[in-house]
Amino acid sequence: FYFGPMFRYEQPQTGRYREFRQFGVEVYGNGSYLLDCDVIMSAYAVFKKLGLKNIKLKINSIGNLESRKLYSNALKEYFSKYIDKMCPDCQRRINTNPMRILDCKTDRGLVVDNIEIMKNAPKINEYLTDEAREYFNDVVNTIDSFNIPYEVDYNLVRGLDYYTDTVFEFIIESDDELNGLALGGGGKYADMIKSMIGIDVPGIGYAMGVDRLISVMEAQDLFGDVEPKVDAVVIALDKESKRYGLDLAIKLREAG
Repeated sequence: FYFGPMFRYEQPQTGRYREFRQFGVEVYGNGSYLLDCDVIMSAYAVFKKLGLKNIKLKINSIGNLESRKLYSNALKEYFSKYIDKMCPDCQRRINTNPMRILDCKTDRGLVVDNIEIMKNAPKINEYLTDEAREYFNDVVNTIDSFNIPYEVDYNLVRGLDYYTDTVFEFIIESDDELNGLALGGGGKYADMIKSMIGIDVPGIGYAMGVDRLISVMEAQDLFGDVEPKVDAVVIALDKESKRYGLDLAIKLREAG
């Protein structure tokens, strides 16, 4: 696991800061659908331990590498009809990684000629190989047995090229301003290590923004009556410093 400062090179917005703190978990080794579920459950356990309310898991499969190739071609053909209406990033992504268009923050609600572009895009489940489909079914059936509120979202993707199979995101589902807010997410990356140094070692992991977690906990009043208190001991060793120590002790008491 890791925990520390990060920086994002994109437009800051509410809950998305230029500098932020991130907590994450990564697991490398022989992957299986049971490991995927174990990692997902560990993230859910963190949210439950913090007392967060209205947590929902959104999960999808973006397939193995063969499935991804088929799906990318279908998305490229579909989005090419609307690409001139999209943001500069998506106009670039259509030739590099069309799946990232589905994850665009700018074009998410784009409507052209009364067509909701993202909602009408091809769905990944139509392009999964038999192997990828069976793997995802095993993941979902296992998650289902642990009574976690979840939803299969066929538009959920993770933008980086090395992601494969299981991808997931935890959101708030409520009737207030927090509705739809993402708390963290991750997925499986069977091709990451191989693409960098040639060793075929799969991995899976997730990350969550700590600044956002704190803001949600404040909104849900989960910190209660936490007060900034400290126990202070004043030690003085001679007559003059004892008078100064008494003055300091009184001032500390007055300050609470």
